[in-house]
Amino acid sequence: MGSTAAHCSRSLVVGLWKQGLWQDSALAWVGEQERIDLALPASLVERWGARQTLGLWGHDNQPSPKPAAAAAKHGRGRLRVIAGSRAYPGAGRLALEGASASGIGWLEGALPPEQAQQLWQVLPHVLLQGRQDPLDRLDAVAFGPGLGLGPEPGDKGLPEALQGFSGLLLLDADGLNRLANQGASGPWLRGRQGPTWITPHRAEFNRLFPALTGLPPLEAAAGAAAEGGAWVLLKGAHTVIASPSGRRWQLLESSPWAARAGLGDVLAGYAAGLGALGLAAGLGPHDPALGELLALAALRHGLAGRQCAARGEGAANPLAVAQQLAKLEICKK
Repeated sequence: MGSTAAHCSRSLVVGLWKQGLWQDSALAWVGEQERIDLALPASLVERWGARQTLGLWGHDNQPSPKPAAAAAKHGRGRLRVIAGSRAYPGAGRLALEGASASGIGWLEGALPPEQAQQLWQVLPHVLLQGRQDPLDRLDAVAFGPGLGLGPEPGDKGLPEALQGFSGLLLLDADGLNRLANQGASGPWLRGRQGPTWITPHRAEFNRLFPALTGLPPLEAAAGAAAEGGAWVLLKGAHTVIASPSGRRWQLLESSPWAARAGLGDVLAGYAAGLGALGLAAGLGPHDPALGELLALAALRHGLAGRQCAARGEGAANPLAVAQQLAKLEICKK
């Protein structure tokens, strides 16, 4: 049609889903998609190899990591959330709400003093810690939601203790901006002693990996994961998750009404909580099944947002999504 393209209300897809139709830049053109099944044998599909993208649907029924039957609170994951600042006073609470929804057994918060003093009124189970306190007893650390970049030189980079921490490190928001300020993001990530998950939106991603700026999300996330040896969750309408081994996942269901400030903080806490649970349940730090919990967190976060949005255009606020995450049936199996 020359320089004009049709805006479809419905697209029929023959055989297998087409990657291009699920990308954010295509969503306004393809409308609702329906697949026409050709009953292709699994053996044929598997020949295309491990680098093919796996689609994540909200009806997928994947269980949470299962702690030992006799596990006490310390045996069900120990997480510290380092978050919040004067500019973003609610980010710490939202990340802790997300972490609480994961079912984690031991949860610590390292927040600014004025916010920490009030936390007991809304999250009395969270233990308050200092931002410089030792990390050695923890399974995971979530660093960055709403942290800000303070006036001191030390507030513009990452603490040295994070690189030597042997547990799971999730970097989000200003944790990623601090990493970008240091330059050479790939070498820093590769020098980590434990597994690392990063959860950037596209602007943060471009600051971290300027050489990958022009690539579409699937290729960009895979390139960053290979460069840094970290798991990458690149946020978007259809979020992409990439592993250092080349495996990729993409969220295929979401709601534009769930694109709101603060939802990334909830996701960071929830994902870090699932990761801590996985380590406590016996998954090794470099076990691919541990990293796949990041994809599971994205799937559930998207599902909770869609379920909240179905109740009304304003219903998918961050606290509501965190509360919905705690009630998802798939979290109980």
